[in-house]
Amino acid sequence: MKNESSFVVVSTGKLAPDFSLELVLSKLTKTFKLSRQAAMSVVKTEKIVKQGLSIDQAKQYKRAFIQCGLIIDIYSENSTELDVLKHKLTSEKRNQRISELLQGDTVRFSTTTMYQFGLVATGFLSLIAPLLYLSIIGLIVLGTVWLGMNMGYMGWFDSTPNVLKPWVYITPIFTGTVFSFFLIRPIFFRTSDKLPGYELVKAKNPVFYTLVEKLCDRLGQPYPVAIRVNNDVNAFVSPRKGLISLWRRQLVLTVGMPLFAGMNSRQLVGVLSHEFGHFSQVSSMTTNYMINSVNHWMSSRIWYRDPWESRLLNWQEKDIHIGITLMCWLTRQLISFSREVLKKFYEFNLYVSKWMSRQMEYDADRYESYISGSECFGDTALELRKLDLAHNIFNHLNRDAWNSNKLIDNIPMGIAHEYSKLEKKHFDYIDEQMSKGTSNWWDSHPADTDRVKHAKSLGFEGVWTDITPAKQLIGNFQELAKRVTLNEYRDRHIEGIEDYLVSYQQVVEDDEQERREKDALETFQFGQASYRCIFFPDGVKPHRNLKLTIQSLAEMSEQWEQASSDYWSGRSEASEAIMAKVYLESGMDISPVDWGVSGNNIRACDDKIASASLRWGNSKERLRKVDALLLQRMVNLMPHMSPEEQSMLNHQIQFFKLLERTENYWLDMRRYVWMLDLMLREDEDDLDDLAKMIERYKVFCQESLNGFISIMSDKTVAISNHEDKTFGWWFREWCGDYQVEDGCTAWRVYDVTDRVNKLLFYLIDRTSSSIAFTCLEMEKKLGVSSDKELKIFETA
Repeated sequence: MKNESSFVVVSTGKLAPDFSLELVLSKLTKTFKLSRQAAMSVVKTEKIVKQGLSIDQAKQYKRAFIQCGLIIDIYSENSTELDVLKHKLTSEKRNQRISELLQGDTVRFSTTTMYQFGLVATGFLSLIAPLLYLSIIGLIVLGTVWLGMNMGYMGWFDSTPNVLKPWVYITPIFTGTVFSFFLIRPIFFRTSDKLPGYELVKAKNPVFYTLVEKLCDRLGQPYPVAIRVNNDVNAFVSPRKGLISLWRRQLVLTVGMPLFAGMNSRQLVGVLSHEFGHFSQVSSMTTNYMINSVNHWMSSRIWYRDPWESRLLNWQEKDIHIGITLMCWLTRQLISFSREVLKKFYEFNLYVSKWMSRQMEYDADRYESYISGSECFGDTALELRKLDLAHNIFNHLNRDAWNSNKLIDNIPMGIAHEYSKLEKKHFDYIDEQMSKGTSNWWDSHPADTDRVKHAKSLGFEGVWTDITPAKQLIGNFQELAKRVTLNEYRDRHIEGIEDYLVSYQQVVEDDEQERREKDALETFQFGQASYRCIFFPDGVKPHRNLKLTIQSLAEMSEQWEQASSDYWSGRSEASEAIMAKVYLESGMDISPVDWGVSGNNIRACDDKIASASLRWGNSKERLRKVDALLLQRMVNLMPHMSPEEQSMLNHQIQFFKLLERTENYWLDMRRYVWMLDLMLREDEDDLDDLAKMIERYKVFCQESLNGFISIMSDKTVAISNHEDKTFGWWFREWCGDYQVEDGCTAWRVYDVTDRVNKLLFYLIDRTSSSIAFTCLEMEKKLGVSSDKELKIFETA
């Protein structure tokens, strides 16, 4: 906290009337014993001369400077005006430093012969796929129109029975029209004009804008029309609005906030120089833009089901008339065939564009090497790898936090914290990956080793040598980082974000607690912990000696492990055999080896289902003995616990008992969602039996889901770091307002059920871990403990 009685003396850099510069300098050197250079620095610009003074001392300094002919201001150290002045002085100092480092002649690099040849070749080859694509559309449209106009004059049409003539005439016209619409639609589909990230306001970030403009001047490139920031470990340029913006050189620069948080200014300026190098590549950027646009057309036709396809399938299944069914079937066959053709076009375009992209990167690397130095290039590449790894670790941490309805309020600083925690093993892994990498035909960027080698061969010493933290280039980094974080969460359509925001430190503490609980679970269950639902019996009372209970569990370790293995393998094999049976029933052949059955027939599947289910059932009975001892262990500890701990443990035990009573529902949910996942991803669109199977199992899945939710909705779930919440609350947090009603698509039923299955896994894991941690802590207090080596310690 600032001292209210502390004051600051500031030189305005202005001379009093009737005082010349030489006279002021002379008086300053004599009065304050300053060198001429020091006196000049006080006179030349605004500058803080003295801090931490009382008001009387500050006034004495002011009188002395006025007598020397220099105008002075006095500020209280806790005044807003002084904060503004300090920011202004700091900005001016940095702007001056930027100007000093980036002064010099404009640099221009000529492109290599290979680059020019590649651009021409790529431009030519990139026309092949779109021309063929448009030609197919043109031929289909012309063929459809020609048939519509000329079919009535064809001899074979006259000889067609009258009852069939309407259908013979309509079928090719309907098929051609719908198929043409299917191919044309993505060409006219407008993508969102919204640019990624959060726009950086120039008035609040004058230093960074000055840096960008000076850098563009030095590299001979136009200023970006906007600068945006996001939370990616990346920087890139993109057209403001489509192809016209590329031709007009209206490009937007987007910079990831983690680069500011983790890099020094030399490394960041190198990254920016690389991106400005792309500013000069208008022709190649235009070519790549066109290729990517065509790839977007084709990918939307290859991998995404169009609403028209669903309508065709519905009309076909309704079996309104044999003619309508035939038209729908024929159109769907053409669409399926076109997908295979478009895949080849797509792969060809990818091959062409990736080669050009690699050449563009090499070209832009020259600008980075020139500004930050060839030797710095490798350091920057290494920092990007480290930040990317920290980003991945942070994302995992934030996803786990979201499972508990928490979101970290500052993503860039969270990534920076994870970066600071990286260890030698991480650095060794990164070094290994960078050293092993080599460029291949399908890479959009050259391998790091190739790029570093190319940069070093250029031998540039570098223009920018400043290594201050890059975040000093931003006005208020912490505030901006939080705004960008909120912007990202809003882009993900998360409502009520403010209710979930917590600090990075709190999430780390919660994560460490979860890790301690998971470690406790391994110890508590003698290394046999899994997502298995524990089967707690009724009527267990605290009558058995706690030490003997633990000893019995330790002695059963091998049988426990075998029973757990049989439990999971039995379930898995039964599910696979059931799925194999479904495929056979839908008219598809299977490979018996792949599905673990003895033959390509339903009887072999039934035999496998029966044997796997028997092994699974037997393993459950063996595990019940283990679970009874686990419950006995908990019950014996309960009298020593606090009322709050007893209440939580009771809720947790009841949760597992309830899961056992609803076992048929959630086991069916897991099986059906797995089956739907496999069937929905099949490419066999022409199998009507498969579509019927999908609809059938959608209904089964929906019934199991609704039955499970109706029973569990108002039941309490108690885990650590949370108030007791109902399962219904968890369901709403994980699944939102999803309602699975009659008429829902199979994909929607699959999505909701899959979310519930993942939620159930999460709650079983957290509840089991919470139980184990609470019980082990109590055993330590009582002097009875177990560890991973299965040693039993005597009570104190």
